[in-house]
Amino acid sequence: MIILERIDKSILENRVYFRAYLTMDGKQEELWYSADVEYEPYINMANADAFVLILFVFAVFNAKKLVVKVPISTRLKYGINELLLPAFRDMGFNVLAGQFDFQYEDQSICLEGTHIGAAMSFGVDSFYTIKMSEQSTLPVDTLTLFNAGAFGQYGGEEGRRIFEGMKGQVHDFAIRTGKRFLWVDSNISDVLPMKSVQTHSFRNISCVLAFQRYFRYYYYSAGVTIQSFKLNELDPAYYDLLTADAVRTPSLEFLIAGMFTSRMEKTALIAEDPHTYLDLNVCFLTPDNIAVNREGSKLKNCSQCPKCIRTMTSLDVLGKLENYKSVFDLNMYNFSRAKYFGELIYMKFRNRNIFAKEILAAANSNGYKIPLSAYTFALRRLVGAIKKRIG
Repeated sequence: MIILERIDKSILENRVYFRAYLTMDGKQEELWYSADVEYEPYINMANADAFVLILFVFAVFNAKKLVVKVPISTRLKYGINELLLPAFRDMGFNVLAGQFDFQYEDQSICLEGTHIGAAMSFGVDSFYTIKMSEQSTLPVDTLTLFNAGAFGQYGGEEGRRIFEGMKGQVHDFAIRTGKRFLWVDSNISDVLPMKSVQTHSFRNISCVLAFQRYFRYYYYSAGVTIQSFKLNELDPAYYDLLTADAVRTPSLEFLIAGMFTSRMEKTALIAEDPHTYLDLNVCFLTPDNIAVNREGSKLKNCSQCPKCIRTMTSLDVLGKLENYKSVFDLNMYNFSRAKYFGELIYMKFRNRNIFAKEILAAANSNGYKIPLSAYTFALRRLVGAIKKRIG
């Protein structure tokens, strides 16, 4: 059983801490978010929405009862009970009647929130969302960076060190582009062990909910297009549109950016922005790119993980890869190009990978010549997979 007993906020060494005091299976725990002290007035103490959302998800995934003795906003309570709970049931989670006890409601509306935010991770989705918003009636004015799982799904000092290094980069980028910067540190990964890929949307949204007095709108970047919408228990990106409606409050609305835009189209759009030439970072946290020095130097893409491969091949097909020589190892790419395209061909036929299909279709449309040896590589991979299954 999890019991959310109370919340408070405090200031320590130029940071504001927003804390929840929990009893988890009889043990006392503290769950917290922290930010620069200048954002202290924007933390909403009228409810515990930020904590309730992430505790709700943890309780669903671990079949635990959740008792909340702190107010939850009426709209979020509706979203959890009427939208998310049925969705999790359809996904196969064993959600029981009476598993969630929300004892108090908050019906207040925060009128202070006026800002429009979006995450900046230096990835394709981040750059696309910000660039797209510049052409919208709701342009982003605040960039965010959250330590809520992306830098280590089970917490630890290494993840926090990488987060601190990224903070400096996003801060500098915000200054260059005339935007504000709000970072949020947390111990979510330390207290609530969950797979990051299975919970990433909820982790990040919980950080936003802590600042309902600051944000009026917040863009969340779609990982997949609306055509791929489904209730997928392994990745909330497939049902972010449902989540965005479920977690909104009377004073804060979540906007899903890029629902109708393919990854290839996003890549083509950001490739026209010179800001991306020096800052694009799409890499998984691998041993090759995890070594950010203590001063927070720029992360460089490893140029060999799946995300690097699909981004480099996309840029190559678009004729833009040379612009990114500062962030990708183009010598490695040129040496491995046939292998990389062979991997895409294999993924297209092996598991119908949507990204591989998009890149190969664009290559065909653009008259891009894929090395013949790529097909040989793909065939060997496919034969190897068949033998492994048979044997």
